[in-house]
Amino acid sequence: MLVLINPPYAEAANSPGNEGKTDVANTKISKNILDYGFALRELFTQFLIRISNELPNATVAIFSTLKYVNAPNFEKFRKLWNAKYRGGFVVHSKAFDGLNGDFPIGFLIWQTNQNSQKRQEIIEIETEILDKFSNAIGEKSFTIYPKHCI
Repeated sequence: MLVLINPPYAEAANSPGNEGKTDVANTKISKNILDYGFALRELFTQFLIRISNELPNATVAIFSTLKYVNAPNFEKFRKLWNAKYRGGFVVHSKAFDGLNGDFPIGFLIWQTNQNSQKRQEIIEIETEILDKFSNAIGEKSFTIYPKHCI
């Protein structure tokens, strides 16, 4: 089964002045699953968790930021989410209308295997880099270091 998603993006507020996003982490999904740590504050990772629980062997193709791949705060998520990287590309956020900031957006493909006892550790992924016209302009490796090594 292939799941192609461009999930909603919202992060739970981490300060009193961040209005409008106070209930992001309080969803049915976040209340009924394992403790995935900081990842539960993000709607798009809640989507990945739900897919893993309901379709444990799905191939997932997702447009998203790369936080879940390499951010130290998502280490707990990576330990629980069992998926093998199959390929993908990154493009600069400026290629999309309406996005602020300078960061990569990835279209990454993962083969999940949530029921397996053997965990697929995410150590490094290699992606193609595309410009805003979808031309390949290079490659980028993302190496994932354990939080205690940073």
